[in-house]
Amino acid sequence: MNHLAGTFAQRHLDAAGRILQGQQLVPRSPAARTNQGEVALCTAAAIAVAATRERGGDCGRLAEQLAGPNGMEALYNVFHGLGWSRELCRRVQLINDGFEESCRKERMLRLLAGKSALA
Repeated sequence: MNHLAGTFAQRHLDAAGRILQGQQLVPRSPAARTNQGEVALCTAAAIAVAATRERGGDCGRLAEQLAGPNGMEALYNVFHGLGWSRELCRRVQLINDGFEESCRKERMLRLLAGKSALA
């Protein structure tokens, strides 16, 4: 069962999938820096960045905020600004963070593509 279908616009899920696909890893929420210093986003953060990008927002600045010490609060604020609830953000975070890092990227890409993350 896809817990995200019908919750977010499919274009945001597709764009978030492209963001995650381009990352080395999908970290626990909200974001982390890779060994190369790049910001890697969790699934909720990728969805928020995708929607922010669509609205013409500064995604580079947003990614930096998400990787910072107040990243979780920044993510909740972005969700709020997009008209989404903190509870919705937490729901996506719980799914993301429930997987081990070794399989998280694959599972979350499946979920964003409309498939079961558990298959």
